Amino acid sequence: MPMAFVDKMTSLRNILFPLLSVVLLLMATASCRQKGNGRPQAVIEFADTVLDLGEVALSDTLRFSYHFTNTGDAGLLLWGVQPDCGSCTHVAYSTDTIAPGESGEIAVTFNGANKYGLGPHDFYIHVRTNTEKQYNDLLFTTYFSSL
Repeated sequence: MPMAFVDKMTSLRNILFPLLSVVLLLMATASCRQKGNGRPQAVIEFADTVLDLGEVALSDTLRFSYHFTNTGDAGLLLWGVQPDCGSCTHVAYSTDTIAPGESGEIAVTFNGANKYGLGPHDFYIHVRTNTEKQYNDLLFTTYFSSL
């Protein structure tokens, strides 16, 4: 073989091998992210993340729940449930581990008396869990009227 050809092949190999290695490494990393590294994971699936409570009087106390299921293959933990309005919205939830396939709820009591004006209002509740997507936002809407 001519020496010029061997030099070109060696030079090409020195460029392509590291480049191909980087591409394969990036593909493997992306694959691991998509599959959760093959480890069991909890997955929280809410029946509804948005609840429209309709028209209510300003003086009404509202009680309702967000229902969810652990559709993953590891235990689910609710690390924290925080409403935007801590003085008018109170939440209750279990801090026990929710097994795969099991369901739970976040019970909400809302009393916006003398805190809001008439008309439409949106309220958020932030849920922190041990899932891959650690934060979930729940929303409830209402329309305050003088009924």
